[in-house]
Amino acid sequence: MTDAASADAANNGGPAGTAVAHVTATTSTATAAPTPPMKLYAQYCFHLSPTLNAWCPMRVADIVHLDQYVEFEGQNVFFHMNHPIKWVRIAGVVVACNEYHARKVYTVDDGSGETIECVYDPPRPSRQQQQPPPPTMPTIMSGSIISVKGELKTYRGDLQAHIIKMTVLRSTEQEVQFWAKTAAFARETLYKPWVVDRKIVRQCRQAAEAVQRAKDEEEVRREMQQEKEERERKEKEEQERADRLKHREQTMDDLWEEEMYEKDIDWSKIGPFSVHDGIDIQEQ
Repeated sequence: MTDAASADAANNGGPAGTAVAHVTATTSTATAAPTPPMKLYAQYCFHLSPTLNAWCPMRVADIVHLDQYVEFEGQNVFFHMNHPIKWVRIAGVVVACNEYHARKVYTVDDGSGETIECVYDPPRPSRQQQQPPPPTMPTIMSGSIISVKGELKTYRGDLQAHIIKMTVLRSTEQEVQFWAKTAAFARETLYKPWVVDRKIVRQCRQAAEAVQRAKDEEEVRREMQQEKEERERKEKEEQERADRLKHREQTMDDLWEEEMYEKDIDWSKIGPFSVHDGIDIQEQ
């Protein structure tokens, strides 16, 4: 069983500097045979993957032994060989049903020798806006045969499929069709290495670097604009403060002169002075 890191972590790093990364899978079983080093394409090539953005019909035995690598922790991306996988489709019989508050957990056995927990966590209503009610889930009980489309996540080191869509299979024909898809997917895609031409890898790297440069330049422009606005704001405040001070001084001068003239002072006997000289003039 893969010792996958917590899915709550976030990986916001830039594109890798090389086209491929040599990494080794980590497993929780100490006695398991070591996985040989594999070539993994950098994340900027993932949009070319036939598995990452697709519903991958898989056996549970293949799902629970998917690998997770340090370079991609926190992204809910797991690997079979060098195929990145995030979304899966499984089918099997429900062998256990549990409910924890509003969360429902169905343990599914597809006969491949392993079981997996399929988790349905209904969306919580928002107080700010009215949301449509969650979709009605079919009635599921132990013994039901279901088909699940879900997103892979880890919980306490174990992989779970968080349900996006779940249906009850009503006939053997539906099961046969699913297993035929699973076998074809494994034969044509899953068990073949994912190969991308070096020229295309180089183009993807250059495109990723161009995008990163554009983001960096935009960030620099944003910071410069913020600094300019802050500088202009401070200059405006200083100018407004100087204007208020000047207006206050002018107002005081005007009031003082007006008061002196109202007292009918003989200015020829006083001589020149400034309003700031602090002269106490008595009324004649």
